[in-house]
Amino acid sequence: QARQYLVKHLDLEKHTAKVRPVRVPYYTVAKNTTEVVTTCRIESLVSSIPSTTEAASDSDSFECKESLVHIGGAVVRRLVYGWVKKYMNSDRSFECNECKLPPLEYNTRAWWADIPMDLRAEVAKVGDVDAGMHAAAHAILSVTPLELLCDPNDIETLHGHISFRPSRPAPRRILIFDKTPSGNGTSLALFRRCHHILAKAKTLMERCPCNNGCPMCIHHHNCPDYNQSLHKGAAILLLGGILRRISKTVPHTWTAKPEEPLCAEAEGDLSLVESDEVPENWNSLKGRRVCEKRARREMRDDQFAKMSMSVRSSWTSC
Repeated sequence: QARQYLVKHLDLEKHTAKVRPVRVPYYTVAKNTTEVVTTCRIESLVSSIPSTTEAASDSDSFECKESLVHIGGAVVRRLVYGWVKKYMNSDRSFECNECKLPPLEYNTRAWWADIPMDLRAEVAKVGDVDAGMHAAAHAILSVTPLELLCDPNDIETLHGHISFRPSRPAPRRILIFDKTPSGNGTSLALFRRCHHILAKAKTLMERCPCNNGCPMCIHHHNCPDYNQSLHKGAAILLLGGILRRISKTVPHTWTAKPEEPLCAEAEGDLSLVESDEVPENWNSLKGRRVCEKRARREMRDDQFAKMSMSVRSSWTSC
């Protein structure tokens, strides 16, 4: 840590890099883009629950109901397309170039809130909808670590609106995803307390005395867009509209579309599969591990006692 290294050679096939220690007055920042595609819904907040069990197991009966807030699986794809050199004392860029690296893709969990058409029309009268979504996501990122006691680097959002692609148009939504492959539980905790966290984010922006946003409310230090395209008034209206719409909702699990096991797709990574099954010999394995730990601890204590005795004898002879 706190040491500088210069990369001399990078072998992508063998996953190795040759570096040498240097002392230079600059550092390098990668230029990358992040794309998040939601794959399935695990649980949602819906407006009502069907009366019969047959209807409750059918996900099609909920398609006409209003469900804005969801927790589900997502695929994160990061693509590095260049780098920038910046001075340490001023963060001023003095050199940039393009490069091409293989994309990093992994499965994770994500929380998102869809923006309905009527709410978009209401927000459009005040400001830009995309800028309001961007600002609201920043406010949620700022409040979540305080309410869930997680690390700020555990979650991330899509800064700015995803550009529309002809093959897959991007929906208007506020999306927060876990930065850890297979998820780290923060998105699920955010879904469980979304009413409280969204209200806290809205209160944070309302009580801030600034007009167009500041580091105390909607500015985020890791924003790759440098906190551009933010609209504080539109973000307050967005969160207020979402809170009104989910005030009388109940959670519903989508059993008709089960989620596939999450596996690390990168070569060499461990495949993580969620399962509720417990091996039959779990208790015996657990007991054996406890005995092994106890034996190792007793061995270390004996070694320490012998070492102390040898030190005392050496001091006595002196």
